[in-house]
Amino acid sequence: MSVLRAAALGTCVLALCACGSGHKAVAKVVARKSASGRHASVTASFKFRILSDVSVHVAATPAQRVEGGWVVSCGAGLFQTSRESADFARQTPFDMDIPALTAGPQQACELVAVATLARSGHVTVALRGRSD
Repeated sequence: MSVLRAAALGTCVLALCACGSGHKAVAKVVARKSASGRHASVTASFKFRILSDVSVHVAATPAQRVEGGWVVSCGAGLFQTSRESADFARQTPFDMDIPALTAGPQQACELVAVATLARSGHVTVALRGRSD
């Protein structure tokens, strides 16, 4: 009876290990910029063809209100074929998810985010994403 239990337990362990092996890679920081001073403003940008799990992380020291926004545009050369954007005004630190855009054939996309401090301090904008 204990051999049967051990076999059943071993089967369950193998099944659980197999389920977790297909996980996706964690989103990583693809661009980061910082600035310091009175009403400091910072702009970070990143060009890509395919990027998912995209987000903007904004942090400030001391924690304070920031204003800014982000824009993702895709196209070829001077011709823009798609665009998404949003503005923000909130207390740091925070993360904002961004809808995924994929460049078409012969196209590229660019993500740009800007943040400006309400007072003096240090502000950092980090762009995160996962290349599939």
